[in-house]
Amino acid sequence: MAQLPFPLSLPASYRREDFITGDANKDAAAWIELWPDWPRPYRALNLFGPKGAGKTHLGAIWAEISGAKIYTKLAAGEKLPVAQGEAILLEACDSGLYDEEALFHLLNAIAEASGSLLMLSRVPLSQINIKLADTRSRLRSLAVQDITAPDDQLFKAVLFKLCADRQCVVPETVIDYLVVRIERSYEAAFEIITALDAEALIHKKPVTLGLARSVLAHYVKTGDA
Repeated sequence: MAQLPFPLSLPASYRREDFITGDANKDAAAWIELWPDWPRPYRALNLFGPKGAGKTHLGAIWAEISGAKIYTKLAAGEKLPVAQGEAILLEACDSGLYDEEALFHLLNAIAEASGSLLMLSRVPLSQINIKLADTRSRLRSLAVQDITAPDDQLFKAVLFKLCADRQCVVPETVIDYLVVRIERSYEAAFEIITALDAEALIHKKPVTLGLARSVLAHYVKTGDA
């Protein structure tokens, strides 16, 4: 296979208009649209789901409409200042990078400042091992919403949208072939469509099942898909 003309990477930003809603994520998307009318006192939401389910995209949409500050960890002894009405987004909250006491202080600060908090994780935060009882009880009181991996219909729509964005014509037979063979994630979808488009441009030929098989075989072989 020829060398791709550019490195495969995810888009630098997640636009609101690019988010495709389906059964797997419609309730999660509804929560984002419901803001700022989230339950008090913490006005906080734990959005959870598997890798590639679209948590980061929804988080980016919420950060745009709320003006949220984004954090990926909280160190021991750290006390984030929360301005009145401020919004904060915590990514990968079950990564082990968030000190329990720092989380406790942040939740209290959010409540006192009438702020908002979105916490992203792969599993519900009520299920992770939290030793500090006060932090554990507060996390268990938060609103929770899951987002699952996209089903076939939603995943097909995502693949078609990625093709349209690149002005890459891909037959439905190719899309159907990919839907049942690649990792069920938005990241994998982006990388595979990018690779298909690049190979088609290199060889100056349309996207076919044969090209899809070749690209997919390369990714399986290299462990990228």
